[in-house]
Amino acid sequence: MFSICTLRLLNFNQNMKKIVLFVTLITSLAFYGQEKLEYIDYDDILEKIEVLSEKEDYDKIIEHLEKINTNDSLYESFLVTKSYYLLKKEAYQEAIKVSDKGLKIHNGANRYSFLLNKGVAFLRSERYQEALRVCNEAMLEYPKNYVLFYNRGIIHEKLDMFDKAIKDYIQAIELNPFYANAHLQ
Repeated sequence: MFSICTLRLLNFNQNMKKIVLFVTLITSLAFYGQEKLEYIDYDDILEKIEVLSEKEDYDKIIEHLEKINTNDSLYESFLVTKSYYLLKKEAYQEAIKVSDKGLKIHNGANRYSFLLNKGVAFLRSERYQEALRVCNEAMLEYPKNYVLFYNRGIIHEKLDMFDKAIKDYIQAIELNPFYANAHLQ
């Protein structure tokens, strides 16, 4: 009888040691296992971007934008900004890659901007069929967007599809009569 109680007590002690070890391990991972992120002052970055934009120093702007962590709540917005400045820099292939990265984000709050920038990157790199495909994709989601009609008009014009270009420019004007670019075409 004494030996059975002693064995149960020993077994209980071994199990308690395992539980204590497990809890200690989990606790230490929770406190020390997280990545230490550098504090980023977004106002400071935006001020620097504004100054650098006036100087047209797009490389430095992109360098500042790359400091934003992918887990940051503002990451998607900064990706849109990055794709915009890549367009300004005429780094069209990079702008397409950044736009694709943004389009894969499940939130999708900036989906229109990514589609627009991707289409413009294809257009400016003279990849007109791809630009048309992206523009048409965007128009399925944003059928009343005058900028998309205007951009598609430019694409149709580049593809020598003048009748379609004229229809797109007219539609852009009907959607927004104050959009001067469509009137100038």
